[in-house]
Amino acid sequence: MSTALLAVCLASHAKAVEKQAAVNGSLYAVVEATYDGSTGPVTSYLQFFDGAVATTTFSVIIVGAQSGQTYGQTVNLQIPHNASIQYSLGQLLKLAGSATGAGKANGDTSYTVYIQDPDAAAGFQHVTWNPGSTYLENASICSNGLLAAATLASNSNIVVPNVRTSSLGGGTFPSLLEFHNYGSTSATYQIAVVDAGILGADGSTINASAGTTVGQASLAVPANSTVYKLFTDLQTAVNWQPSSTQIYANVIVTNATGGAPAVVVGHSIHNTPLGGDINMTTACAVNNPTSATKYAGTIAGLGMQSGTLVATVQPSSASSASSGLSTQSSVERPQASIERPQSISQTSATLLLSTGTSVLLSGTFDSSTNAVNLSGNGYTFTGTASGGIYSGTYTGPNSGSGYFSTLSTSQGAVTAYCGTYNETRNPNGNDPSTAGGVFNLQIAANGTVSGDTSGTYGGSNAGTFTGQANGSIVNVTHMSSGKDPANNTDVVATIQNGTVSGTYPSAGGTGTFSGSTCALPSS
Repeated sequence: MSTALLAVCLASHAKAVEKQAAVNGSLYAVVEATYDGSTGPVTSYLQFFDGAVATTTFSVIIVGAQSGQTYGQTVNLQIPHNASIQYSLGQLLKLAGSATGAGKANGDTSYTVYIQDPDAAAGFQHVTWNPGSTYLENASICSNGLLAAATLASNSNIVVPNVRTSSLGGGTFPSLLEFHNYGSTSATYQIAVVDAGILGADGSTINASAGTTVGQASLAVPANSTVYKLFTDLQTAVNWQPSSTQIYANVIVTNATGGAPAVVVGHSIHNTPLGGDINMTTACAVNNPTSATKYAGTIAGLGMQSGTLVATVQPSSASSASSGLSTQSSVERPQASIERPQSISQTSATLLLSTGTSVLLSGTFDSSTNAVNLSGNGYTFTGTASGGIYSGTYTGPNSGSGYFSTLSTSQGAVTAYCGTYNETRNPNGNDPSTAGGVFNLQIAANGTVSGDTSGTYGGSNAGTFTGQANGSIVNVTHMSSGKDPANNTDVVATIQNGTVSGTYPSAGGTGTFSGSTCALPSS
């Protein structure tokens, strides 16, 4: 082969290597028609909200809308809990290692942004701004559903992100909130005002107070009525005077009595220069809230530890292999790994102990093994999710340990029962003895039953059980490391007026258990 021909072949091969693989947009939330301000007067701003129990990471890919060309590297944004940080598209391009106006060479007049985040309550809003005409617009189009639906499913709350405080614009663009109670009775809602956070001058550093709750207030709304509140009124109600850099706030609405609030919350901004109102209500979920699986159930541990648990498991999806930022444009390197599915996704949970203590947990779900692992505040939960049941063992502070069992709410509403058991044993040739401990269970609306036990005295063994409820009659089979209570023996119980009770044979004797409904965490 001639030297000239070899050079041509090598050049062709190098060019083929540099060619990018297309991004599979079905694995992302898609933000279409965003602008960096280089081809016209309009600039796009993306606001990233973190509703997870801890700091979350958004992965962002920027693609030319006309060329399909990926600009720069994947950008990984770490957003604090309950914060909502705003980035201009130009700032995102810079973080990706590309430049504002880079799309002109490829004929791109706008960009498409692909967003991933494993957390179920992660969301975003797309806002455009024309400084010449002072025209502000909420340009959010939600490919994966609304943020409000996601936070209701994950945390039983409604979030209104990036409400304008009195420190932004001197009142030129004031925010107005609308609270409509669609319930048939008057309701009181808890309103938390949170510092949404802001980027520093470097375009990447987030202020330390981002995500901090600055105050709370109660708001009573009559049945089927709407209450209007300027955000400045809420500032006064929580006794908060924002600093010059606290220009955005997040408003989080919860039901003061527990459960999901029966309220629709709207947000509008009055454009004083133009004399009109802008509807800012729409904010988007990164993950479709109907795709996540919620599990609800109980725990039973040593020392009569008892409580309830609600876990949200997000299905795994593809994720970029990039773990950081780069100043080198990805035009020069292949990114086939963008489309490689990963088996790991994020989970979150709330543990509510019988003492009233609430514990936030976070962890991972591995779809290849069905393993779900959670931890937080000294607790570690290790188990598997299969067949509509997530169960396993846990450890806790002060050498605590026990079992847990939960049911998928896709089987219908889950009711938890917390109680105790006591048994007498009269084995052949041995003296009679007694034993007892915690006996908790949960029942889904379709009749599926699961539960857990933990022995407290008499050498009784911990374990889990499964079964089926038919009307008021419950049949379960207990499984433990030993034979008590009622290992591998059918147990019959009765449900009546919020209580459950039953009996079972135990080593030549008889065991009894009883319990009553116990509250599940609100998230």
